[in-house]
Amino acid sequence: ADQVAGGAVRFSFAELCKSLMGAADYQAIAQRFDTLFLTGIPALSLQTRDQARRLITLVDELYLHNVRLVCTAEVPPEGLFVAATSDSSGVDLEQLQFESAAEGGRLRRNVM
Repeated sequence: ADQVAGGAVRFSFAELCKSLMGAADYQAIAQRFDTLFLTGIPALSLQTRDQARRLITLVDELYLHNVRLVCTAEVPPEGLFVAATSDSSGVDLEQLQFESAAEGGRLRRNVM
């Protein structure tokens, strides 16, 4: 983690979502902190599918443990998940969430 103060911690997107972390790692973080600052979220696409799935799993774990999440991103929220090709309408977030859940994560309720 970049910085820790009291119950808050700051991580970069690369630290949490570009590395080989999973639900158990995110759960351990969520049990330790009440606020997580996540910096540098890039635009995600099908080419960065694993990173998108990790982000969804992270958000799920934080939600389940009532952890506040404060993010900075390189693009506005509507641009976080972009289509890989001009023929595609975008990344299927529900499918990514299902894939994350199938890998052992738990789905958050009443969010999407």
